[in-house]
Amino acid sequence: MRIVVAGASGFIGKELITILKDQHDVIGISRYSRAKEDGIQWVQCDLFSLIDIENTLKNADVAVYLVHSMLPSARLTQGSFRDFDMILADNFSRAAKSAGVKKIVYLSGIIPPDAILSEHLQSRLEVENILKSSGIPTSSLRAGLIIGPGGSSFEMMLRLVERLPVMICPFWTSTLSYPISVWDAVAIIKNRIENPELTDHECLDICGPDPLSYEEMMRALSIKLNRKHFFLPVPFVSQKLSKLWVRLITGAPRDLVYPLVDSLKTHMIPIAPRPQELNFIIPMSYDESISKSLKQRNLSKKNPAAYTYQGIANDSYVRSVQRVTTLFRSEVKTVARLYFNWLNVFFHKIITIHQEGDFYSVNLFLLKKPLLVFEYSESRSFDGRELYYIRSGLLVGESKRARLEFRNIYQGLYKIIAIHEYRPSLPWYIYKYTQALFHLFVMRSFGKYLIRKKL
Repeated sequence: MRIVVAGASGFIGKELITILKDQHDVIGISRYSRAKEDGIQWVQCDLFSLIDIENTLKNADVAVYLVHSMLPSARLTQGSFRDFDMILADNFSRAAKSAGVKKIVYLSGIIPPDAILSEHLQSRLEVENILKSSGIPTSSLRAGLIIGPGGSSFEMMLRLVERLPVMICPFWTSTLSYPISVWDAVAIIKNRIENPELTDHECLDICGPDPLSYEEMMRALSIKLNRKHFFLPVPFVSQKLSKLWVRLITGAPRDLVYPLVDSLKTHMIPIAPRPQELNFIIPMSYDESISKSLKQRNLSKKNPAAYTYQGIANDSYVRSVQRVTTLFRSEVKTVARLYFNWLNVFFHKIITIHQEGDFYSVNLFLLKKPLLVFEYSESRSFDGRELYYIRSGLLVGESKRARLEFRNIYQGLYKIIAIHEYRPSLPWYIYKYTQALFHLFVMRSFGKYLIRKKL
């Protein structure tokens, strides 16, 4: 089969493409250009670009989605990781449908049915629903903690054990999980890819055999490392303080630590699948998982990619993704046209919008040249999406693909207004504390207007 893997350069993706490449035609998606590897073709693709992912998924039989967007994708990102995840999943879903993909496999998180979900788990569930909305048979494999060298959660635990002789154990360390090794997880993903009986949507919890709290997992790591630790339960330590000390001790980035710690408020108790559902794959124990992980980690001596992530700090692109609320499932075309009309009224002659054909210019009084010029793209707009390229203006640096889009997601339940690949002409730090903040003010004001308008 021709299998496209989004997230192929990540912790799980690397293991997956390694076991797929001998039997299948594997295409790995990467944000950056990569040389072709033995048995793997790498394609440079920006998943925030619908046209990029449409081209990448052409002729694919199966699309595997291993993407989570907790880390920044531009020098400046505005918006929550949930909204980034949402637009990425919508791009993938739409592109897979137009390409005629036969199956989607997604690695999600355990979704406890009787718990208040964290932002992290809510995002996983939203992505599941968006991928399923494509109508393509979708296998959502829900996992809790995945153990393996290079795994961000495993590395956090390991660094805490390695660096702290006294382990302070807040309330969340008593949360239960069923950790599964990365090797078992990718074996199950491969099984679902190759399963010819998958003709409809399925949600399958995948897990190891051992129900363990995070404190128990760290104690086991301590024994395995031949370290002596004193574990001190401290139930009154706040979530904020927990996030801070985990970040300081492990060196993990804030964007990664905070959502993960938030998600540990809930027990990750899976509904164990029947053996035949997993083609009788028997996951290894936690002890076996950490033994193998530590051995391979010692061989590689590499930091997890998520810990050394540099984003595109040398670039000056801006990405802003804002979710707006409408009371009814109004057409996105209505919202887009209303936005430009609202700007005229809201700023009352200070900022004015002039339309000429498909071009919309944003003008500031007393200035002869427009601040921004948008061109409506009819060819890249369709039911549920309105796209405007940012062509020129005093505030625009050189960027051929800068764009503003309005998007209906998940059958119009959500609306997103996003700016992609925008490069400001202002010096960076002036832009960051003036125009960038002004854009957020405009988006929030427009969102409030839509509620008052009762659209």
